[in-house]
Amino acid sequence: MIPVSLTSISGTVKHMPFDSKEKVLEFIEKYSEALPIGTAVCIDAPLIGIHNGWIQGKKSLANA
Repeated sequence: MIPVSLTSISGTVKHMPFDSKEKVLEFIEKYSEALPIGTAVCIDAPLIGIHNGWIQGKKSLANA
């Protein structure tokens, strides 16, 4: 298992386990498409080399 931590700007932390690096990368892509533009979440997955990375929102509010 690959432990992943997501931390919001307000400090809320969510822990999620993934089976592979590919699943983590797939999650990052899909999550960025679901987050509104201007929103970001800090991601940590040390086992696969992600330290204090940021998932930036790509979803336009016009498309909501």
